[in-house]
Amino acid sequence: MKLSKAVRVVAALAAGAMLLPLAACGDETAQDGGKTTLTMFTWDNDQVMKPYIEAFEAKYPDIKVDQSSAPANGDKGQILNTRITGGQAPDVFYFGNAKNDLHVAQGLVLDITDEPFVEKMGDGSRAYMSKDGKVYGVTSTAWESGIVYNKEMLAKVGADEIPETWDEFIDLCKKIKEELGVTPFQEHLDETPHLVAACMGGYYAANGNEEGDLSIINGDTTFEKEYQGCLNQWMRLYEEDVESRDSVGVSGEQALQEFINGNAAMIITGAWDFTKLNESGIDWAMDLVPTFDGGESRYGAGADSPGYAIYAEVKGKKLDAAKKWLEFMLSDEALQITADSGSIVTVKGFEQEIDPHYEKVYEEGLKLGKYYLPNQNFGVQSDAIDTEATSQYQLLVQGQITPEQWGQNMDAKVASLS
Repeated sequence: MKLSKAVRVVAALAAGAMLLPLAACGDETAQDGGKTTLTMFTWDNDQVMKPYIEAFEAKYPDIKVDQSSAPANGDKGQILNTRITGGQAPDVFYFGNAKNDLHVAQGLVLDITDEPFVEKMGDGSRAYMSKDGKVYGVTSTAWESGIVYNKEMLAKVGADEIPETWDEFIDLCKKIKEELGVTPFQEHLDETPHLVAACMGGYYAANGNEEGDLSIINGDTTFEKEYQGCLNQWMRLYEEDVESRDSVGVSGEQALQEFINGNAAMIITGAWDFTKLNESGIDWAMDLVPTFDGGESRYGAGADSPGYAIYAEVKGKKLDAAKKWLEFMLSDEALQITADSGSIVTVKGFEQEIDPHYEKVYEEGLKLGKYYLPNQNFGVQSDAIDTEATSQYQLLVQGQITPEQWGQNMDAKVASLS
């Protein structure tokens, strides 16, 4: 599954209906043959959860996990809200991005800042699960995209890797187009362009802005002010005829197919496409995104994956069991299950075998937390703002608006939601 799509679901959950006053909690423990029953609500099905639950129950035989999952196409946020307002809140539930989550804003998620296991999370993951300096959940995986390139095509124009800087990348693209007659770089615009996300991440990092786009949402600055530099640089792809403006209609799957068919020399993607790339027969490699002017070196587009949080009203033995579950999910035993599933683990000290093509992005980007995705910092109205951003990017590429107008339109959207 492409994780960049998965993280959007977090925003949908965060934008769920405001919660009604809570019903009284039930008994703090539920008994099953003398065991403490831990109730849990996840987005993953029973098959995915089974190895984790079996390993956890083997480690803690006095705890029984009662897990329920949201339907594949169900409204996960609404299901969770219904359970909470109906007095049947799960002890542990799937959770992501504390800054965007209404449950955090309403005090429904337990503050776990002082729990020792929190220290195991990577810096990016901890930031993802934090708001106002407090940690509300744990996650163990993340994704970062990079530029995949056809080694044979680049060799024909005298290149063996992706250049360090954006200017050099534009020059490489022009050379490929002139000498090989193929599309130099094909991106997809059915979501925030990964190059823009990478540029903004590097820009915020270089300027010490730890809130990123949240500083815009909170009214400290504006889209018009913050995004101009990156949008102007990114739009060179289209203004200098490196990439066709018809990219507006291209999906991630279509961009991949153009690369596999030999019609494009480079694309931007992530680990979710490695199987198809490896089966394509193309001699390919993957590199970090070039460095944009004004930004920290070689940032990428990426985000942490949802993880687990504890309902704030849980007490006693059930609270102890809930904390054990979060701690377990960061243990080597659980992380190995996660790694075996193909996910990229970001927990400190854990080593996993990864596709050799991914090593540079993994070591110099993902593990160092050098990734960024704007919609993870859009606040509780993330879904509406993200939808508007995608639409505005498409208008920009089509030449219907300027970068300045893009910023103005985004600021108007934020104002309309306040």
